[in-house]
Amino acid sequence: MRGILSLFVGLACLSGAAHAQTKRPLDHTVYDMWNRIVDQQLSDNGRWISYALDPQDGDAELHVRSVRGSDSFAVPRGREARFTQDARWIVFLVKPELALTREAKKAEKKPDQQPKDSLGILNLATGDVTKVERVKSFAVPEEGSGFVAYLLEPESKPDKQDEPTEEKEEPRTEEEPGAEDEEKKKKEKKDGTTLALRNLTTGSETRFDKVTHYAFSKSGARLAYIVS
Repeated sequence: MRGILSLFVGLACLSGAAHAQTKRPLDHTVYDMWNRIVDQQLSDNGRWISYALDPQDGDAELHVRSVRGSDSFAVPRGREARFTQDARWIVFLVKPELALTREAKKAEKKPDQQPKDSLGILNLATGDVTKVERVKSFAVPEEGSGFVAYLLEPESKPDKQDEPTEEKEEPRTEEEPGAEDEEKKKKEKKDGTTLALRNLTTGSETRFDKVTHYAFSKSGARLAYIVS
């Protein structure tokens, strides 16, 4: 009996050693395949959860799941999601593909010509997704429902071919103290872009030009914005 037991123990040890030898050792090449969970949240009514799986190197994926049922949705490259208070919608940004972003930077494209985020609106009852291209940011009311506001990126300007121009020497003027700083501030100042206020139920929109900042009131009954 002892001999049989010793045989089994020996075989188990040999099997474990062989299995250990076939395991791939962990190094830096496998880290890029690991995902971390980010942007996790629970809807106000407790019926939905959302989170994004973000790999070390690659495109994230937004997951939205029902707590009480089997409904679930996955959106490639979805990030920074927000449920509306009534949990009928979830709004999020859709990031551009990482490969396209890297390619644009490698080509040294101008900032306004590089890939931009899009806005995604997921109807949790139907699973339909509405997308809006070139969106800088968005907001939903803290306590109200039915509306989303989002700020668009400025329109992309086409490249201008460099044409030789005759340079004229301008007369020098004696600048007053602080004039250089004032000129610098004027150059740094940027015009606003288009702000859209969207009715989530009907899809109708109201747009405002040259907006730099915006915010809903807590109840969602009012939208404030700054124009430049």
